[in-house]
Amino acid sequence: MKYLTKRGLDGLKAYQYKAQGYTYLDNLHKPFLDWAATKLPLWLAPNLITLMGTIALVASYLTSAYYTPDFEGDAPLWTYLLSAFAVVFYTILDCLDGKHARRTNTSGPLGQLFDHGCDALSVNLLLANIACSLSIGCSWAHALGNLGVRQCALAADGRR
Repeated sequence: MKYLTKRGLDGLKAYQYKAQGYTYLDNLHKPFLDWAATKLPLWLAPNLITLMGTIALVASYLTSAYYTPDFEGDAPLWTYLLSAFAVVFYTILDCLDGKHARRTNTSGPLGQLFDHGCDALSVNLLLANIACSLSIGCSWAHALGNLGVRQCALAADGRR
């Protein structure tokens, strides 16, 4: 089954990522991130940087879910601190992975796909951590909302 035309494949081969649209916060953090990117060892794979940040979020989510499985109630103070640290750690590493890839000349479509895939997972983990921290709880509305997002994605892909 053919998914892409020859023109589409040629477009993928010629694709190059161009970062743009910097905000005030991007400009504020840029000096620190540029400095931090130079401190990373050249042998370190950019996808490993992405993965380390995502693993930190997964660990904080699993810890929060262990202490508040229904996203309600109190957890030990250190779990909230762990969640806060994981968010900052993930954000910094998410900014550094692309800088490091460009520095080591290893950027490419697979790395960008991996980065965006981890970002998509991280959004759900961040929202779950917020729900745990604020003791919001989880209802059928949340589950149906996630199911709706999944169904929309499948429909857009043509596999509904």
